[in-house]
Amino acid sequence: MPWLQGKTVVLIGDSVDRNNVRFFCEWANASEHLRITSSTDLREADMDAMNDPEGPKTHPKPRVCRIEEYDFELINFFHYGIEEGDLWREHHTYLPPGPIEERMKIFQSLLENYGRSPDLLLINSGNALSHISAKI
Repeated sequence: MPWLQGKTVVLIGDSVDRNNVRFFCEWANASEHLRITSSTDLREADMDAMNDPEGPKTHPKPRVCRIEEYDFELINFFHYGIEEGDLWREHHTYLPPGPIEERMKIFQSLLENYGRSPDLLLINSGNALSHISAKI
């Protein structure tokens, strides 16, 4: 897959995208290179989150899947859906702020300090669709 060489793909989304990053890393046999990062530095692994007894699968911190052979990184930044309110506040893995506008400020700062620019940036919200359809 030489088209991946030196590329960075960023997925900003909810649990659907978080799972896609995990599955991609498994598919590419790069699971050992999947790290949950701190909320302030994408280079820094958050060992507490990675060893969370609830499982790192549900933790809302950023993730980076790195494929060394291609110098390729797939980065995931979690949001709680495109909601007007802050309805995830009571969830056990809540990591404020909840509103996407505030979370995007954190993500922007993380990416500016990381040293890689996205070649592709995707923003998705599976959660918002379920809430919107429930209101219709």
